[in-house]
Amino acid sequence: MERFRDFISDNDAKRNRGLAKAAQEKAELSKLQQQEEMLRGTLEKLQGDKAKEEAQLSRLRRYQEFLQWSAESSDGDFKEPDEIVARFDVL
Repeated sequence: MERFRDFISDNDAKRNRGLAKAAQEKAELSKLQQQEEMLRGTLEKLQGDKAKEEAQLSRLRRYQEFLQWSAESSDGDFKEPDEIVARFDVL
């Protein structure tokens, strides 16, 4: 009879440890899911920001090309587009 009590006691202890571990894993999973959701939101925001920056870069590239062309066709007055911008700032 004592042997069965020990067996039942051991089984109860294992069951309780298993239930505690399952609850801990469930809480950890919930925390990780919340973190994943937050990171997905951050990723979407950053992708939107990247798209806006790429669009602005595309719009501004034409001005860079124009300044480069102007510097090259200035008969040596300007070697770099930055010199044109600096001259404009002085005026």
